[in-house]
Amino acid sequence: MNKIFYTINNNITIIIIQLILFTDYITKSFILKNFKSYHKIKILNILNIIYVKNYGFIFGWYSYKKIWNYMFINLINIIFIIIMIILIYNLFLKKNLKKYYEISFIISGFIGNTIDRIKYGYIIDFFDLHYENLHFPTFNISDISIIFGCILLFFKNNK
Repeated sequence: MNKIFYTINNNITIIIIQLILFTDYITKSFILKNFKSYHKIKILNILNIIYVKNYGFIFGWYSYKKIWNYMFINLINIIFIIIMIILIYNLFLKKNLKKYYEISFIISGFIGNTIDRIKYGYIIDFFDLHYENLHFPTFNISDISIIFGCILLFFKNNK
């Protein structure tokens, strides 16, 4: 019975990661093909679609184009890649089911943004959430996945 439970959970986790990566790839490809930088389309009163090149971390933090900042961001990415490899090892190979789904959201979001950084040198962001003239940092599907995974992890740990 434990083997069946592990197989089902393992497959759902892989499906979650694949769906997030696929959705992230499709949306970013659509933006690249149909938008120029800072081209904006109003979707709702609180949501625009705008193509932004994010040279920083999540939500554009540390997005200065200076060489020391670029090296710092790449160093942080290497550290995150090592952490991700350790998490994947612990989740998939050691069959540790604790915090499985939450980590899957975080890993898939990180992979999606890392692919952008390797392929383009920046992350493709396009959701512009705002209230009147107050704009939140622009984000993408990978960012949503990371934040969602962190929220799930937080609430699971605070029960």
